[in-house]
Amino acid sequence: MFKTLFRSLWRGIKELGSESSSSGRRKKGGYRSGFQRILWAGILLFMYFGFIYYTMMSSEAGSEDNSGIFKLLLGATIVAAFGAYLAPRFSDYVEGWTSSGRRKKLQKSQNSLMKKQSESESNRKPNKSAE
Repeated sequence: MFKTLFRSLWRGIKELGSESSSSGRRKKGGYRSGFQRILWAGILLFMYFGFIYYTMMSSEAGSEDNSGIFKLLLGATIVAAFGAYLAPRFSDYVEGWTSSGRRKKLQKSQNSLMKKQSESESNRKPNKSAE
């Protein structure tokens, strides 16, 4: 039971790092995957260090040795890896906020609606080859 649970969890985690099926193949004019991953890793690192700076400024406690620096660097490494891993999904999500992304989503839903309507009309008409 645990084996199948872990397999399904692992499959879900692997799918998080891949592009969504709605994004299709490579978008024309889109970022290359390497640049996109570096960009999102940098964005999340900036947010991470901003959060750490904010929490450190409000606290007067400090570490007596270098263990705090090692924890900071370990956290930065994990955050950067997480950002690089989920970069394709982040880009698809952020694209939905733009006007072109909303337009593409609307156009895609209209195309699927037209396709469903044409399929239902073709199913209603009697097939002449069956006569």
